[in-house]
Amino acid sequence: MPYRRPVPRRGCRSGHPGPSHPPALADRGGTPVTVACKLGLACGRAFAAEIGKAHGQREFNVVGDTVNTAAHLMSQAATNQILLTEPLAQIIAPHFDCESLAPLALKGKDTPTPVFALRGPR
Repeated sequence: MPYRRPVPRRGCRSGHPGPSHPPALADRGGTPVTVACKLGLACGRAFAAEIGKAHGQREFNVVGDTVNTAAHLMSQAATNQILLTEPLAQIIAPHFDCESLAPLALKGKDTPTPVFALRGPR
């Protein structure tokens, strides 16, 4: 499938909470529940395939450097923070405010990776 530019914008828009806060949630006993997330986003090539036995348990996997980079960014993100790679930040720059952060040493990378934090839509 050819690369389409609107896809990264859609991914960033869906990951960003926007100006409103999530509704207050509680468990069945009425105890407040905190909802939080950490996201790492990258764009690039990845390999996607269904893996497993022909007539047994199967699962869908996505692998590759792009996927690993996004996973490592997610592990470095603060609560409710969205971290992006530089190429993705450049693609979405006309539509989102991104803050340049200190480069991070990520597993599997020879040099520190430039990282950006998604701040919100323009």
